[in-house]
Amino acid sequence: MLPHDPRGIAWVCADARLGRDAAQAAAAQIVADIAGLAQHDVLSLWAQAQGTPWTIQNAYYEADVAHYFAEAADPLPTSPAVVLLVDRASPLSAHEQRAQAQEGFDVPIALVVSVGHDTGSGASRADIDDIYAVHGWEYMEAADADVVTRVRDALMVHRWPGAACAEAEATPPGVCALAQLPDADRPWPAAPEAMQRDLDAFLEADDEFGAYTSADGPVDPDPLFPPSLDSLQNLLEHVKSLPPGPARRDAAARVALAFERALTSS
Repeated sequence: MLPHDPRGIAWVCADARLGRDAAQAAAAQIVADIAGLAQHDVLSLWAQAQGTPWTIQNAYYEADVAHYFAEAADPLPTSPAVVLLVDRASPLSAHEQRAQAQEGFDVPIALVVSVGHDTGSGASRADIDDIYAVHGWEYMEAADADVVTRVRDALMVHRWPGAACAEAEATPPGVCALAQLPDADRPWPAAPEAMQRDLDAFLEADDEFGAYTSADGPVDPDPLFPPSLDSLQNLLEHVKSLPPGPARRDAAARVALAFERALTSS
């Protein structure tokens, strides 16, 4: 059982078909790449039921967190970040059952990393991505060249307890004050002003995938919403259905990050 750590990142073997050893090895490699360690160092710490320390450092804050490994996903760990490890070769029905049983919307940072390759399951990546996205999980594959970057970026979105603001000259005005507020009083997560205005307009639009007017005027829907964004529609509908408050703001921030990545890769 994982310790209750408000600064913990839980890597969980969520697929019996994948198996504990394969899941742990894949997780340890990604964690090692994120934390700048050797894979065997990560495995050694996990063998002693210890977390692998990592200091998040970006332009806005620094935070000390730890990566843990769990052998089962039922129930989900209470960590603010959960990474489910699954077998890419599992049939689509297995992914669907897992996503339905474990809602990612209940977790501040909810990621799914598949390990291995499709060996005839017939499940396309797009279908798997859609299944997890509908239930609040961000899906990626361990074989992706950018998997380490995507996991790291997702973990940096969260405002971790005990985070210390970066040097004043590198910190935008208001970010330090924002970090000191409790979640219930915290306004929209720090982001470029134009991005905030455009996201607000998008959230208020009646047709999120049609034309709408951004902060800078009318926007052509075709370049703004390429096909790769279609799987995010249900996520956005979920965000818009949430009552005002920290849960809605956190979910909206995750959608914004996903849109930014999709636009960059399109």
